[in-house]
Amino acid sequence: MQADGHNINHKARLYWYAKIDHREKEIRELIGEFLVPTFGLEALKLGAGSVIDGENVIVGGHSTGGATAMKVGESDNRVKAIVTHDPWSTVIDPLIDNFKMLVEKPV
Repeated sequence: MQADGHNINHKARLYWYAKIDHREKEIRELIGEFLVPTFGLEALKLGAGSVIDGENVIVGGHSTGGATAMKVGESDNRVKAIVTHDPWSTVIDPLIDNFKMLVEKPV
């Protein structure tokens, strides 16, 4: 193993790609769970007559959560809007730069 910055950055980037991919799957599963009426309404403590609109989901996050939100928004058709604050996009920049990830979710 080399101790130069390039190798360390490459390994760190691979680690974060895997981490964000894992988090993306978790958020997509969580969205699915919230769309089960008995679970979602109860978990969110919504009153009688409330509904969860599974066709217009909004995801958001800060820092790594913002990068995760961008990945979820890009890959999940249920997500119609993404709200991020200071997304840590460094880990997904190559995907954006190479047009492998293109988020087009108008608000």
